[in-house]
Amino acid sequence: MAYDQDQNKPCLKCQSKCSGFMKHSWRMICTQCHCAYYEHDIDYYYTNQSILDELDYNQSILLYQEYMNAQNLAKQYGLNWLPIGVKQTEVDLFLNSLPNEELPRGEVADYIRRQRLRKQIPLQDCNPAVTIEELWNHSKDSNPNLENELREANRFKNFRNSHDLGIGLVEHMNEKDGQPCTNCSNTIHFDEFCIRIKPEHSLTEEISNVSTSNHTPAWHLNCFRCTTCNEYLVDYIYAWFNKQLYCLRHYGQSIRPRCVTCDHVSTSLCKIVYIYKIKIN
Repeated sequence: MAYDQDQNKPCLKCQSKCSGFMKHSWRMICTQCHCAYYEHDIDYYYTNQSILDELDYNQSILLYQEYMNAQNLAKQYGLNWLPIGVKQTEVDLFLNSLPNEELPRGEVADYIRRQRLRKQIPLQDCNPAVTIEELWNHSKDSNPNLENELREANRFKNFRNSHDLGIGLVEHMNEKDGQPCTNCSNTIHFDEFCIRIKPEHSLTEEISNVSTSNHTPAWHLNCFRCTTCNEYLVDYIYAWFNKQLYCLRHYGQSIRPRCVTCDHVSTSLCKIVYIYKIKIN
C-alpha cells in the first residue's frame, strides 16, 4: 500500500514520462502513470518502532532482546544493521565474509535495506487487520463482513508469527567435515559463518535437493534468499513454508493470492471494497 511520503517519487519504470508518484485514494497505483507504488523510488515507512514491533512478533522475549542487542551493537560500529549471533569480537570478521555490495554501512546500503523492508515486509502484511480497516474506512455497521474479515486477518497474522516466522541466526559451522548449503549445495566449511533457522523449522527430512537427515539446515551468507524473488532476506527475517524460505510478501502470496488493486493479501473484503468504491466514484 502507498503512503503520503511516496508522493512525487520518480517512477523507475516510466522515468521522465511520469512527473512523480501521485497516490490514489484506495488503489496501489500512481494516478499519473498507472504503475504500482513499488515501481517508484520509494523506501521504508519510518515509525518509532522496530520491525519486530511492527510485526507484533513477541513469541520470544529472548529473541527480541537478542535482535535489539544486535542493532545496538551495529550502531556502535556505525552500521545500519547486524544479525543475531555475531559477537562484538567478530564484527570485522563477519563484515569481511559478506559480498561488498551487502556491507551494511553508509547511505546507499541503508537505502537498499529500507527498500527491501518496504518490499519484503509491507505494512499490510505486518498487521493486516489494521490496514484492512483503514482500507474500508467505514464503521462495522456499514459493512457486516468487516468484523469477520478483521478476525480472519488476525488469525492469519497470529498463525504466521507463531508457526512460520523466524529470524536467521549467524553462527560458525560446527561440523568438522562441513555441510552442504541448503540453497546452492556447495560445502560450508568448518568454522565458516553460516545462517541457521529455528529448530522447529529444521525438523524435516528434505529441504530443496539437500538431505538434512544428519544436519540442521544451513546457508551461506550469500544464499539466505527468498525462494520466489531471490532477494537477500532483509535482516534475515524469513517465513518458512513448504520447507522453503520466503520473504513475508511472497509467503503471504503463497497462502493466498494478493489483490492486484490494493496490494493486500486477498480476502472477500477486497471485492466488497472494490465494488463499493466503483459505485461511489
